[in-house]
Amino acid sequence: MSPDFDALTLTGATAASLRLLLAWAAGWAAALVGLIVVQRVEGADPRLQRSWFITGSVISGLCVWAGALCAVSAWSGDAGAPLSGSAVALLLTLATTAMSLRAAMSLPRTRRFLWAGGSAIVLLAAAAAWAQAMAWKTTLPVVLASVVAAGVVQAATVALLLHWRRRERDAPLTRAALVALAPGAAGLLPLLIVALGTSLPPAQPLGLEVWCAVLTGTMAALAVQAARMERHLVGKHQMLGARLKQATATLQRSPLADPLTGLLSRVGIEAALRKAAAEAESRGQRIVLLAIGLDGFRSVNDSFGHALGDSVLREVARRLVEESGELLAPPKVIGQHLARLGGDEFVLMLTGHLDRAVIARAAGRLLEALDGPVTCDGHELTLSASIGVACFPEDGGASKLISRANAAMHAAKAAGGSTYMTFEPRMQDEARDRHELLRDLRHAIEHEQLELFYQPKIDARSGQVTAAEALLRWHHPVRGTLSPELFIPLAERHGLIGALGNWVIEDACRQAKVWRERGLKMRVAINLSVFQMRQNDLVERIQAALKRHGVNPQRLTCEITESVAMEDTQVTQRTFERLGQAGIHLSIDDFGTGYSSLSYLRQLPATELKIDRSFVMDLDTNADARAIVDAVLKLAHAIGLKVVAEGVETIRQRDILLELGCDEFQGYLFARPMSARSLLMWAVDDKPAKNAFRPSLFAEAEDLESVQGPKSTHEGATVQPLRRWRRS
Repeated sequence: MSPDFDALTLTGATAASLRLLLAWAAGWAAALVGLIVVQRVEGADPRLQRSWFITGSVISGLCVWAGALCAVSAWSGDAGAPLSGSAVALLLTLATTAMSLRAAMSLPRTRRFLWAGGSAIVLLAAAAAWAQAMAWKTTLPVVLASVVAAGVVQAATVALLLHWRRRERDAPLTRAALVALAPGAAGLLPLLIVALGTSLPPAQPLGLEVWCAVLTGTMAALAVQAARMERHLVGKHQMLGARLKQATATLQRSPLADPLTGLLSRVGIEAALRKAAAEAESRGQRIVLLAIGLDGFRSVNDSFGHALGDSVLREVARRLVEESGELLAPPKVIGQHLARLGGDEFVLMLTGHLDRAVIARAAGRLLEALDGPVTCDGHELTLSASIGVACFPEDGGASKLISRANAAMHAAKAAGGSTYMTFEPRMQDEARDRHELLRDLRHAIEHEQLELFYQPKIDARSGQVTAAEALLRWHHPVRGTLSPELFIPLAERHGLIGALGNWVIEDACRQAKVWRERGLKMRVAINLSVFQMRQNDLVERIQAALKRHGVNPQRLTCEITESVAMEDTQVTQRTFERLGQAGIHLSIDDFGTGYSSLSYLRQLPATELKIDRSFVMDLDTNADARAIVDAVLKLAHAIGLKVVAEGVETIRQRDILLELGCDEFQGYLFARPMSARSLLMWAVDDKPAKNAFRPSLFAEAEDLESVQGPKSTHEGATVQPLRRWRRS
């Protein structure tokens, strides 16, 4: 029995409007629950689908029934709706919503039409049950209109649910709520058509139908909240599943892909090479493998850190991908694969009917793409590359092609870099030889196989020994004494140059102390590589070595080549300034081979400039060489630099340099590089002048058991033969 709502008695129109508004709200809640259900059942577990179907059918049916009850009450007045009629309508409404949801779920099209048609019939039956319960008098046109409305409403409802399940399964809740506004009102249309023929009562107290509407609305709200929670949980589950799937795919793909650049890895290119080789044999095609190695990349990693090095490698990979894509030109080039083998080494595989012209064009374009500046993290670096080429089938099978392309690439590096070379059988032996040499070099320091030889610098006017340049030698147990030209490039490419440079600094300072104790006071000169110039702690390590051996910083000369000085002006200048502030003598080596300018030279706190031996060599035969040396001398003297000529081998070269005003000499005319012990004996020996520069003297001096004491302790040891030559 309904509670007493006399206090809430309203006029007929107002009460009807309120009840119709509640009816529309209940219909909207029913439609919203239906949309959410079809979203949740798509792709769900069958048990979860059944749960959502039952829950959605019941809650939607209750909402539609409550809406219908409110609508019917708008025309019932005080009488209200009979309980028996309401119960029959409730059952029919539950059946309608269940059949609508069923039609919207994954079914064959024929069965879907049957379910949709059945739901329209049941909806019409529910409207008839309400009319029967309220004893409404209806005409035939009203009945026909109600039938048509029921068919249209159910067809539209099923179509909307189907669309929502297929196309809007990820739509947000707010969108679903807006879309549900129209079907919420349309669901009551058949009932409203039947009721329109009945007049509204003059006054209507609010009855039980209001509480039914509120209750079903609450149930709908709970269903919506449950859907939101389930959607959140399913979303997290799907996200975790996607991540797991991605991780699994990454693990499966990782052996074939390089994680840094995204290119193929060594394993990936080897697999692609085997497959391409089998196809090439059957189709009469060639495979060309281009092994690409960056020149001097090791110093970038060691000087600026691996993060910057990784950025450079990614930029190189980007350039290679862009360039290799443009190399495809059927029918000659029909396929390409790009891979990173590791470090700074890449491989490009081309397949097709490839001739020498195509290979040369491909190598040239790759060299051009990698030649030039690269800006990464605020640092501008200059890149170049060396390329080795090996072809299938003439250079071997698929299993040997990568190693042979690598051998050709290392041969290109040994030839100076920034070029390409095709594989030759001798390169395989050279590659094996380099590998063995690198293996032995790693143990050279700990086995005490390294030694510094020294070549004196001679003052052009006084004939005194002013300094000695330290030159590294490696006493290999099998190969004999090796010059740095054979192993320094190898050390730079494989990260050993740092250890060698530290050993040179330490041993040179130690030797300077020994000579000072023997009375030979002269500078010792060491060469600094670009790798060392980029080390933040270079100055500190040099100062520590000087302090450890008690050597005045002014007794040490640091030589840096002109090309190294020009490679990174700011970094070099900063290191130069710190070395100068530490009191160390600074020199620019191999001047004339780079691209420096007067303004740049004035920025560096160097006090000495060394003319490259290539200019000195042609002094007596080439007027251009003489003009260049004359200009360099005048330029250097104008900005206050002392000039050393290296590679002086003849008296004629010496005389021309004296005439032009050169300050110091260095070369075989005066002395070959020699051990520290031999240099001490040579500089202070009392032997007659005619023997002083005999080539065999240095070897004989190493066998003497003792060294005579110094003749004097002045700043440089006087070399008598120089004065004899000057008189000639």
